[in-house]
Amino acid sequence: MDGTEDDSTSEEEASNMSKQKVVAARKYIENHYKEQMKNLQERREIRILLEKKLAHADVSEVDQNNLIKFLEKKETEYMRLQRHKIGVDDFELLTMIGKGVLMR
Repeated sequence: MDGTEDDSTSEEEASNMSKQKVVAARKYIENHYKEQMKNLQERREIRILLEKKLAHADVSEVDQNNLIKFLEKKETEYMRLQRHKIGVDDFELLTMIGKGVLMR
């Protein structure tokens, strides 16, 4: 044997792994954007419902606008928190119980 059979097998395995990674990445991206669109639609529906309730309530137009602006501000804060990645700085060290090895 000259090793070409082993090379083609490992290339085939690498190719299959690459295909699996591509499929997984595509599914992740599709699910991510599907979820984003779903959240956007839910927020629109909540806003429409709020606007209808405010229109039928005994609330001045100025107060209605203030409430909607407040909602928008809270949504912005919430969306910012959703994008936040947790890191070491988000925790307070109480006691060191061990030290692991970082592998990359």
